[in-house]
Amino acid sequence: MKKIILIVLFAIIPLYSQVDNWKVIRDVDPLTDKKIVYISTESLEKQKFNYSINSGKLIIRSDGGKISLFVNWGGFVNIDNTFVSYRFGEKPYKSGPWSTSSDNKATFANRPIDTINLMLGEKIAIFRTTPFGDNPVTYSFNIVGLEKLLAENQLEFNSIFDKDESEATKSEKWRVDFDRRSENADKRMDKEFRNILILSFFTVLLIEIFSPY
Repeated sequence: MKKIILIVLFAIIPLYSQVDNWKVIRDVDPLTDKKIVYISTESLEKQKFNYSINSGKLIIRSDGGKISLFVNWGGFVNIDNTFVSYRFGEKPYKSGPWSTSSDNKATFANRPIDTINLMLGEKIAIFRTTPFGDNPVTYSFNIVGLEKLLAENQLEFNSIFDKDESEATKSEKWRVDFDRRSENADKRMDKEFRNILILSFFTVLLIEIFSPY
């Protein structure tokens, strides 16, 4: 009986663990066999909205290497994108539109990797949003030890450490590449237009020369 209990315990430990203020849950997609890792922490305070007392949860997820960061506010927020303000440590606060979950209780960062990189090395993260028809809701989170957990799960969160390929860098590369392709396309169009003009000129000239009238 003791052996069975030990086997069960060893099977559960890799799937769920807790490090101080953080909880880590590991799972595997049964269809694709991709590893899914959730790193989450509860808010330090509760807030009253949606006619109830709620707490927030900050979650960082790797779904087969695809990184997402979102805040579950514990109640209805909005049915559409909503503005979220956030601040990490003493860094200046930022604001921007975040998408909402299907149950309308969570908001997702549009640039999760860049946002997570801002969190590294900080102790406190503060998030604020205004639920539809309600007062602003602010949650603070203890994020000490986040970089240690990410390092322990580096295989799943590898793109966070690839700072040379951050989302902002990729976006800028895409813009430069788009501008270059647009410039090349304009040059090709100018060349083709000149060729059409030249061809039209010689066509008209030949018609004038060989016309019997």
